[in-house]
Amino acid sequence: SHLVFRNLVVDETAGQLHEGPNQGYGVRIEGSTDVLLDSCEAYRCGRHHFAAINSTEFVGRHLHAAYVQPKTPGDNSAYVSYADAGAPVAACTSEWDDISSIHMDNGTGGQYVMFVSHGDHQGLITLKNLTATTKLSFMSAPVIVKGGTLRETASIENWGTGILIDGVTLLDSSAIDQWSSHGTIQNCVAHLTPTGGGPTGFGTAILCREKAKQNVIRFNTLVTGTFSCLALGGTDSATKWYGNIMLAAGATVAKPSGQLTAADVSLADYNFYNPSASFAGKSQADWKVMGFDAHSLSGDPKFVDA
Repeated sequence: SHLVFRNLVVDETAGQLHEGPNQGYGVRIEGSTDVLLDSCEAYRCGRHHFAAINSTEFVGRHLHAAYVQPKTPGDNSAYVSYADAGAPVAACTSEWDDISSIHMDNGTGGQYVMFVSHGDHQGLITLKNLTATTKLSFMSAPVIVKGGTLRETASIENWGTGILIDGVTLLDSSAIDQWSSHGTIQNCVAHLTPTGGGPTGFGTAILCREKAKQNVIRFNTLVTGTFSCLALGGTDSATKWYGNIMLAAGATVAKPSGQLTAADVSLADYNFYNPSASFAGKSQADWKVMGFDAHSLSGDPKFVDA
């Protein structure tokens, strides 16, 4: 505990098969308190490039990961925060600031994830200023994602209640994939040039899945091309969206399973749409008749550069 590591480079750490699927870490901080890992790089690792395991008050800053040992048993991620009953405290905290990963090809035509979190004793995880080209998967809560950029087919996949995603930039075909409830997505900017259905398969910038309830989407600027700005994958989701600029060539808000109902939308107002905006097949006029977006406007925002 109470250690600082700076300017380390680790390369080629694939574990031997007889060591089992959990070997081959690049840097593994375990059973520790108050460790700073600063300005380090990891390449061609087997299991994880950087890991905080059963550790609290961990900070990883200015970290870069690239390349993966292909077909790693037990899969791989560039970064992981994990804590179970062996942790030093009931809720371990970790902060990751200015982290990135590239070339996460898994050797079978797909890609490993950039970041994964899980474990019953994992507490607050904070990520700042990340750069991702593949998926981040959060299976613990709470999580704060502050700033950073999603590129290519990257996504933030959230399973934990109450995530905050604040000020993230979405480019290319990236997306936010919300599986859980009571999250807030705010101050994000999306300028998408979509390919296929994107990482969610739903062709949207923000997806609220079937069991995602009472999420708040506010103060975002979403320019999504042929993608929808928002898609509601379930029913009775009670989603709120307000104060957004939402510009889509197709459906602005989509519901793949059918028509939007009052139970799907807890609040929609004070937004700005393009004139052709549609809401699960409804025009803006019909949408307003349902009692939504009474104070919202539409037109051309005259962006110099979206």
